[in-house]
Amino acid sequence: MARVATVVRARTLSAWAGDLVRPAPLIAAAVLAVNDHALKGAGLVPAAITGKLSDVAGLFLAGVVGVCLARGAAAAGTGRRARRDGPLAIATLLAIALAFAALKLWPGFNRALTATWGANTLDASDLWCLPMLALAWVWLRDREAAATEAGPPRFATALALATTLLLCAATPAPPPVPPPPVAGWYAADAVLPVACGEVHAWFSKSGKTGAGVTIGVVRAADAPACVATITAARLRFADGSVDGRTVELPAATGGAAGPRDAHQPAYESLGYVGFAFDNQARWNRGDRNAVLELELLVAGEPRTWAVPAKHAMLTFPVGAGR
Repeated sequence: MARVATVVRARTLSAWAGDLVRPAPLIAAAVLAVNDHALKGAGLVPAAITGKLSDVAGLFLAGVVGVCLARGAAAAGTGRRARRDGPLAIATLLAIALAFAALKLWPGFNRALTATWGANTLDASDLWCLPMLALAWVWLRDREAAATEAGPPRFATALALATTLLLCAATPAPPPVPPPPVAGWYAADAVLPVACGEVHAWFSKSGKTGAGVTIGVVRAADAPACVATITAARLRFADGSVDGRTVELPAATGGAAGPRDAHQPAYESLGYVGFAFDNQARWNRGDRNAVLELELLVAGEPRTWAVPAKHAMLTFPVGAGR
């Protein structure tokens, strides 16, 4: 009896998963693997081809694998074999088509799947590959017509099932994903020439509810000590201004808290002023432009400085601290 049960299980597995050892799905799996892991990004084949080749091979393979899994689940639940080209197969292929369309057209679904499966580009032009699911149904219908009681060996069927599922799940390493944009203030080319060098200003803290501005002095070669302090500051909007609150900072050198990158200059001194807004009301009203007005004392000399500033959705480099 045990041997009979083993033979029945083997035939059941072969009945719903045996299609995976046929040449067509194996070739599709090989094309998908070679394209994703060797051809993409290698420069041997134009990117326009490699981008669509994965969808062509992947949709055909996904259709065959999806129908095999659905037939296996139906056999386990009902004990009956579903046709390869019957209502269950059609419903499965339609579900795959809807999921693929959502992946290419719906940003929220694309983000959710990308977070667990790897990067996948939103591209409506990929939808022209959907007829590959119809081709998979035609191939399954032909297999149904040619089916016999004898099936592939159990080991080959199980190995093919594991391999194709692995290839469907495996994707090349996703490219670096840029950080999401956030609301931030910026002042372009905020540099004030002074007798002993230059004063740089940048928004080191930024958001919808407030902002912080840092100034740093770059001392000219052979110039005397050049220290700058903020005596007053305001952000002037069309409907009024927001006064800043200065914070005393110790003198720093070596580019501490600088505005640019690893190649930023060394600063003779640093100053900081913070601005607190009325929660998000200005952002919600659309107040995106202002003038940063600074009153400075640079090497004992008073200076006034007005810098145009803008509030927008910005993408900051990771670790920039701006």
